[in-house]
Amino acid sequence: MTGGGALDAPVHEPPTTKEGWAAFVGQQPSRVELLPPAGLAALDAAGRDAYEQARLAHHARLIVVATPDGRPDRQDWPPVDGAQQRHRHRSRGLVVTGDSGTGKSTAIKQLGKHHELLARRRRAAGGPFLPVVYVTVPPAATPKVLAAEFARFLGLPLPPNLNQVNITNAVCDVLCRLGTDLVLVDEIHNLNLATRGGAESSDQFA
Repeated sequence: MTGGGALDAPVHEPPTTKEGWAAFVGQQPSRVELLPPAGLAALDAAGRDAYEQARLAHHARLIVVATPDGRPDRQDWPPVDGAQQRHRHRSRGLVVTGDSGTGKSTAIKQLGKHHELLARRRRAAGGPFLPVVYVTVPPAATPKVLAAEFARFLGLPLPPNLNQVNITNAVCDVLCRLGTDLVLVDEIHNLNLATRGGAESSDQFA
């Protein structure tokens, strides 16, 4: 723990919505002052309780450490910015694999955050801008369910009579208008390619 400063307000929206993603991108590491023994002894009961609660909240947030494997600027991550300039009409992809609990979700979210902050710094034009989208694949996802996840991230209404093509077209239209150039899809192992729905959902990414 270093320096003084207030803890950030808790983020209530999940990063699988545009509001939650924006909160994640803007989130700064919490900071709490580590008091010396004399300063700790000078606190009254209420002050001591507030101090301990701040320390517990700080440690509960588990600060992300930029290890060599997870750094968003490592050389074997996709060169998103260069690809955007050289291949405007061709998508590029990367699959992140590893054992459970090794930080795959953390790594791709840090990549997305790094890219979005860079894209926003470089953007000269005004208006709505959404360079990064982050969704997760639900278990047994069908193409319509997967398209609905993108619509949910964007906050698009989903009337019951909309089919998968309608939803996909609406999502693609919004992503194009908002300048999205990086799509992060988590939990992709939930796509079961042995089933028709899983295979069709996988094809939807092509």
